Amino acid sequence: MKPEDKGPFADKAPAGQSADGRRKRIRGLFRLGAAKFASLPTVVVVLLLDAIYLVENVILRTLMLKQAGSLHSVLDPFKAAKHEILWVAVFSIVFIALGSLGGRFFRRLAVAFYGALILISMLSIFIHFALFAVTGTGLTTDYILHWLSNTADVNRMIAEKMKPGTVIIFLIQIALVFLAFKVPKLRFVRARLALASDEPKRRAAAWLLILLALVVVGIFLPPLGVDVNDALYAVPVFDVFGTIVKGAEEPLSFEMKPEEKLDAPIRLALRPDARRPNVVIILFESLCWKYSDVYNPGIGTTPFLKEIAGESLVVEKFYSVVPHTTKAMVAILGGFYPFLGMDADEVIPGILPKRCLPHLLREAGYRTAFFQTASNYEDRAQLTANLGYETYRGLENLPCEGFADVNYFGKEEGAMLGPSLEWVDAAGGQPFFLTYLTLSTHHNYGVPPDFPEKDYGTADPILNRYLNAMRFTDGFIRQVFSEFEKRGLMKNTVFIILGDHGEAFGEHGLRGHNFTMWEEGMRILGMVYGPGIISKKGKIRGLRSTLDITPTVCDIAGLEPVEGGFIGRSLFKSVPDARKLYFSGWSKNRVLAIKERNFKYIAWPLLGRFEVYRNDSDPHEKTDLVKAGLVPGIVLRSRLDEMIRWAAVVNGQYLKWKEALEAAALAEAEKPK
Repeated sequence: MKPEDKGPFADKAPAGQSADGRRKRIRGLFRLGAAKFASLPTVVVVLLLDAIYLVENVILRTLMLKQAGSLHSVLDPFKAAKHEILWVAVFSIVFIALGSLGGRFFRRLAVAFYGALILISMLSIFIHFALFAVTGTGLTTDYILHWLSNTADVNRMIAEKMKPGTVIIFLIQIALVFLAFKVPKLRFVRARLALASDEPKRRAAAWLLILLALVVVGIFLPPLGVDVNDALYAVPVFDVFGTIVKGAEEPLSFEMKPEEKLDAPIRLALRPDARRPNVVIILFESLCWKYSDVYNPGIGTTPFLKEIAGESLVVEKFYSVVPHTTKAMVAILGGFYPFLGMDADEVIPGILPKRCLPHLLREAGYRTAFFQTASNYEDRAQLTANLGYETYRGLENLPCEGFADVNYFGKEEGAMLGPSLEWVDAAGGQPFFLTYLTLSTHHNYGVPPDFPEKDYGTADPILNRYLNAMRFTDGFIRQVFSEFEKRGLMKNTVFIILGDHGEAFGEHGLRGHNFTMWEEGMRILGMVYGPGIISKKGKIRGLRSTLDITPTVCDIAGLEPVEGGFIGRSLFKSVPDARKLYFSGWSKNRVLAIKERNFKYIAWPLLGRFEVYRNDSDPHEKTDLVKAGLVPGIVLRSRLDEMIRWAAVVNGQYLKWKEALEAAALAEAEKPK
């Protein structure tokens, strides 16, 4: 038989073929496989998509690092983007390989899917950047669910960072993605691809080396410093689809002790000598202790609070529980821990026990009201109803004409002054409990256009805005006091002024408040002013928590527990030196902390990371004792177990409350009509 008649087996090596012949055959098969596997137009499109996405990623992470105060070298953005670099390289290889399994249509389908993944990833990192700038956290599954229940408010937060120029750049990037699919069809590109197709081996090796180089870079790039927020590393597209998995709160795997329950019965009785004065709580939004003249004389942000501090009781070391307003309100006005997660379980109608401060004061004959100039974010109206307030007035039901917007949540504080005073005037001699929640010091720290702004000498313009917003809010508090003076109410009114939480400006690589367990996020201003009622002045010593406000107000109102008790302790009573305070970020899985004596223990359970600080000698937490090797591992393990149990007990209590509500609703539905 002639060689040309051997058909498909013409190149099959006969027995005993030389090694050189076998090598030639293998090279021939490689060329054939490379030509099929490494379709050059497919590779060109994939690499262009990779380049567009990675350029966007590095630029946005540069801005995030700069905002967080963590940008120290040109390599830092690449270190922060190392996980994106790795997944882009791996997925590129996978999708090119998938394209080789079929014909032309299958290759196009694979590349189209990869393009869709890149578009989704671009959008997710863009939103991640905007949320990080506003909230200190990025895009996660939890935040998607939070957005679904607070769509309008979250959209305004994101829109605040999406300036016209930023949006135009993003739209240009999307256009580039679509253009990437057209590049292989351009005449001069097609000619070059045709020329290159004569060397499939070299071509396949070239694109494979590029992608493998990205894999190596992604694996071996060193991490950023230990003080960097983990949101800077996140791959939001994977977080959304399950890196941070959203699941139902698991039932407790252990028995809750009676003293751990948040709804233990409490019964109060009026002291015989009780005066039942009016009580006004002013929740000063995002008020970090160190930026106030009360603690840092001469800064010039709260001159009025400094003026009255000499006639007040000032809390020396005062801490929030969770640095998020809805959660902080539950601790302050409920007297127990909030749900430790992004879900606002506290606003489920009827979920909170009837032992919140407004409930207790109403039973004692007080009128109660809550005023704010913010929108109904996280259903603030329902939250205040659950807490026991009779009256709620927010942005939606205030006369706002003539009052300026101060941020994406609402108006300047003056909008609530008139309506609140009308409510006070209608008291008719009945004691009242009034709560104000200010707004201007919430991001993005706005003041009315006619307010004379001051240069505080900081290189950070955002911090300068915050300090001016503090001074504006301080002026609002002066107005409140002035109006109460005019009405002759000061002699029978006690004011409690405190922050709901603090605010970070990059001290530990993070801005905002939702996950700042350091002093700038958790330590707040606290003072009690009532010269006509309280004869004591000076400092309130010891570790104090916002959980102490409910028993303090009951103490002022002359109410004493005759059954049960509070989690917190009245500010007028001493606390043990060994008192422990428990903290959580907006999500218990992100960060937890314990404050004990002079030490603060901070843990990131999902990351297995710890920080420990000695606050008496290091009030601004510059020296991490874990990093210095001064804290034994057994101590860290013990504290972590303690934090996890505390968080499990708190959220287990809310789960029991939800189950009780569901059982009651089911029983009601099954009643015969």
